[in-house]
Amino acid sequence: MPSTGINPAVIDRNSRAMQAGTLRALASKAHLAPIVTNADQTRFGFQRPISELPTPAITSLSAYLGRPWPAAPTVPVAVVDLGSHAAKMSVVKPNGQVQIYHYSVLLGSNLGATGKIGDSGKQSLLNALNAFGTILEQQGVSPRQVMGVATAWARDAQNSKEMRQILNDSGLNIRVIPGTTEALLAFKATLRNQPLEPQEKVVVLEMGGGSSELCFGTGHQFDEQLSDEIPLGLSRLNLHNPFDPNALAQARAKIRHILTTEMPEKTRQNAQGRRLFIETFELQQKILQGVKDDLGLNTSSDAPLTQEHLGYLLRPEHLPLFQKHALLIGQQLAATPDTPTDQDGDIIRGVYNSAKNTIRSLLVIQSLLEYLNLPQAEYGAPGGMSTTLLLGQLAKATQPA
Repeated sequence: MPSTGINPAVIDRNSRAMQAGTLRALASKAHLAPIVTNADQTRFGFQRPISELPTPAITSLSAYLGRPWPAAPTVPVAVVDLGSHAAKMSVVKPNGQVQIYHYSVLLGSNLGATGKIGDSGKQSLLNALNAFGTILEQQGVSPRQVMGVATAWARDAQNSKEMRQILNDSGLNIRVIPGTTEALLAFKATLRNQPLEPQEKVVVLEMGGGSSELCFGTGHQFDEQLSDEIPLGLSRLNLHNPFDPNALAQARAKIRHILTTEMPEKTRQNAQGRRLFIETFELQQKILQGVKDDLGLNTSSDAPLTQEHLGYLLRPEHLPLFQKHALLIGQQLAATPDTPTDQDGDIIRGVYNSAKNTIRSLLVIQSLLEYLNLPQAEYGAPGGMSTTLLLGQLAKATQPA
């Protein structure tokens, strides 16, 4: 890469200094918890030591992308994906190492009920921005090499303008992307390693906290005109206890209502006869595989999810099995050194929450298959939108001088 004559370290220091002052002012205006800077050796909000930053998962670039990658970047690069419940940051270093950080946020906790991001959500966002900024500074990543996106929670919240201001002032190059861009990124990420015929009709279901995207395409070619966003995010279900059969039944009725009233008939017709793909979440698959093994469903973890299997998995008497395997897996991971964690470091609670999201996701998939009259959902690649963003960053950072 050609030299710019600019010292990235100086840019980093100046950027972090501006962030600290701006975020302190924003928190003061929003009447949030006191904010302190890195110079105080504590993080925003809860004032925990910087040593309690998220513990990353560490892998290689080829393993992360699921395919060989010819060259590492000449400078460290990073991508940030701010979802309604989880903020994810992936940092790629010149040696080809990838560090993946997760930070739990509360941006979707009140969205379904009030339509707004509450004070707890704002505080968690500020905490995440500070944590990621701290990590980027430690890793020597220039702000010029960071690309971030925020999705439906930032688009649709009634106080979206305020949330966009926080993002804009963070200095982390985070953009609120439209639903069509989110659909394109999800489509490319999920199908990136999938062998498809050039004329094969496909649709990718991208489930977020605030909304879900139906991403249509032919082969690996994305079709923006057909793709559609529906307000069917996992947060908006308000399904706080998915292990409760009554709560699950209420959420199923809500999903059905959303599909029948919010999905255009044209979208439903366009989905007919297509292969449906979903993103792979490795921890959720591990929990689900334990449940399937207990129930005698002799299928692999990446086997397609059929309507018949989904109905059986979500029977009321089977819901405790998701809790059982969340606890077992959580205990195993807690006993394993260097297990990745979010900022709280509570591995068992994190896996338990993943079990909840597993049931929520299965419920949405089951309802969608029934409504669209599709036989099954197939697993695509893991990593989500972050991988598509990262491929773009890598393409810029590995260009020859």
